[in-house]
Amino acid sequence: MRQFIETKRGRTTLRGTIDMPQLSIDQKAPVVIFFHDIMSSSRVYPSDTLAQLFIQYAYAVVRFDFSGHGRSDGRIEKYTLKKQIEDAKAMVSYVSELEFTSRIILLGHGIGGNIAAMIADEVPCESIILLGPSCDVADTIKEGLFYNRRFNKKRLPRRLYLEGRAISKHYLEETRDVSLKPCEKEVLILQGKKDEIVSYKKTWLYYKHLKHSTIHLINNGTHDFRSCLKETCYWIDEYLMKKDNHS
Repeated sequence: MRQFIETKRGRTTLRGTIDMPQLSIDQKAPVVIFFHDIMSSSRVYPSDTLAQLFIQYAYAVVRFDFSGHGRSDGRIEKYTLKKQIEDAKAMVSYVSELEFTSRIILLGHGIGGNIAAMIADEVPCESIILLGPSCDVADTIKEGLFYNRRFNKKRLPRRLYLEGRAISKHYLEETRDVSLKPCEKEVLILQGKKDEIVSYKKTWLYYKHLKHSTIHLINNGTHDFRSCLKETCYWIDEYLMKKDNHS
């Protein structure tokens, strides 16, 4: 069963959906919250396939749009890393107060993975799953590159256009100046070796600094995971099966 949801971050309304497994009266369920990549949305492939996988394990699945994306309020030109972090925390707070929520897992793709890792130790989540996290984004901006768009590294552009929409100089400055620090929560990382956005070597270096983590490098995996969805689902299925056995 799917329901539309919304919550507030200040004056900004964040919108999304929640897919529910079959629950008996008063039964609680773990919830996974999806954090999409920049210039993406909660409805972008392969979120439907992954949602069904979690529902098979009786998880509720929350997918929402960050501000300036999809159906949520805001303009992408006004988007900042700080707002993205605040959006994520607001949604976790909303989910944690739902009467059926037993525990929370965060799943982030690309920069959405960075956000999950940044807030994991500050919010009530049990673990995080990172799909192609943008571990090297601060370094690439310093070299004049962001999501395959090049610019003068000595003078950041006022606007950088990605897929016909502009992100601001302020967003680039914030993202450049924030390094992705290791978190203390349990982490599962899935990283494609053919990722055209993220260096799998940088993801591997990030993994080496984590205390409670597992990483799977997928040989034919690209950033959108279209070429490796079967293997991605396999590793997530194995992860959920282990959690189910330990619960």
